[in-house]
Amino acid sequence: MSYLTKLKSLDSEECPPTELPKVPKGAFDSNGGSHGAHFQKTHSEPALKSRGWTVTYPGGSVIETYILLADGSCPTRAQVLMDYVGACDAAPIPEGIQSR
Repeated sequence: MSYLTKLKSLDSEECPPTELPKVPKGAFDSNGGSHGAHFQKTHSEPALKSRGWTVTYPGGSVIETYILLADGSCPTRAQVLMDYVGACDAAPIPEGIQSR
């Protein structure tokens, strides 16, 4: 009997339904009675966008790159780091210093 035939025969067998154990009521209070962490809404600044970026790699090598997205906008730091796999940091180059 081949392995595939064995699997098919196992799949065709009826399995008796098993009853799941019941969870005791009152295990936690979901109506605000939790004394866990309290999160506050913070107003974060919008993501910084720049055309020029210096991208740093773990070995210390640094490259300077200039990027425009397909829609003509400048990328954020997160978008730059997604494109440069292995990079550990990306810093914007100030507009006045950009060479291109």
